[in-house]
Amino acid sequence: MRVSQMKTERFERNVVANDPAEADPDHTVPDPCAQYAVSKKLSVLLMSRSAIAPLAGVALVPFAIAGATKLPYKEVFALVKKLLVL
Repeated sequence: MRVSQMKTERFERNVVANDPAEADPDHTVPDPCAQYAVSKKLSVLLMSRSAIAPLAGVALVPFAIAGATKLPYKEVFALVKKLLVL
């Protein structure tokens, strides 16, 4: 019987606060609904769909410049147009 009493006492004491006066029994747990609603609005993609075309254009500029040094301009511009349409 003493062993079971010791077990319940061990689980009943506050492990966070040393003094019972330190523990805040009136502390309420915040409602997680607001955080859940905000997390539902987050997107897996880091950029929006409207930002894809400008970013793709900026990413293709160095390749277009490098390609223009070796290939005719007409072929480079045709290739860049095809890649931007994708």
